[in-house]
Amino acid sequence: MNTASAQEKSTTISQAPALKWASAHADGIEIRCLEAGAGSPLVYLHGGGGFRLSVAHRAFAECHRLVALELPGFGKTPAHASHTSARAIAATIARALESLGIDVCALMGHSVGANIALWLAIDHPALVSSLILVAPTAFRPEASGIGGSLPHEIPAQDAAHLWFGELASSQEQTSMRELARSLSGPGTDPDLAKAMGGLAIPVLALFGTRSSVVSTDAAREYSRSIPKCFTTMVYDAGHDIDLDRPDAVTAVVENFLQHGESFIVNRENAIINP
Repeated sequence: MNTASAQEKSTTISQAPALKWASAHADGIEIRCLEAGAGSPLVYLHGGGGFRLSVAHRAFAECHRLVALELPGFGKTPAHASHTSARAIAATIARALESLGIDVCALMGHSVGANIALWLAIDHPALVSSLILVAPTAFRPEASGIGGSLPHEIPAQDAAHLWFGELASSQEQTSMRELARSLSGPGTDPDLAKAMGGLAIPVLALFGTRSSVVSTDAAREYSRSIPKCFTTMVYDAGHDIDLDRPDAVTAVVENFLQHGESFIVNRENAIINP
């Protein structure tokens, strides 16, 4: 069930830039997609909270062809029997992008979607020109909310900062939480850490300073493992960074996409400081 009534949803989707439903086919399954805008492709993979877009994504669609895919096993997109890991789902997503005519793209993932994006960039380097990891969960201290000692709660969505979202029942939330935990894998995956060293593209990793899911301490692991990784702490943001501070996410991501390896974080602006 959507966050708005059918009439409200229609109104939301008709706003410029317009969101349009699409579908991609790969490995025998149909993957739901939302597209908006035009220009160079920016592909987005959502996190464990389910298929949703913030107003930050709406801003991205003003400059890019935004393509958001629903991850297999979440919402209305079925999982494949082979989807036992983030890496396996990444292989399906790569084939789905080919079915959409996307040969190369900037790739953005949130939470477990960031882990899938990492594997996609590692295994399909020609497909990804740059990578944005929003609150990635590939490295987690023991006291974390996914696979650690702390509970991982899916927070309420901030309606003021939500572009598109779907309501999930408590049973569906539990299922998504368990699937996210399973796909996140171990707190430290030595195979993934080693594979990250081969990434030749620029990578931006964003962490919320108020996140109870993954500590900002994890940022050091990405800096150590990825040669061209820029880590950024977003103050006053939890795990859902783009819902908490959409303007900050829009500004820093657009800056990164424009400048690539020459990207420099301005530590005096509101992106970093409160």
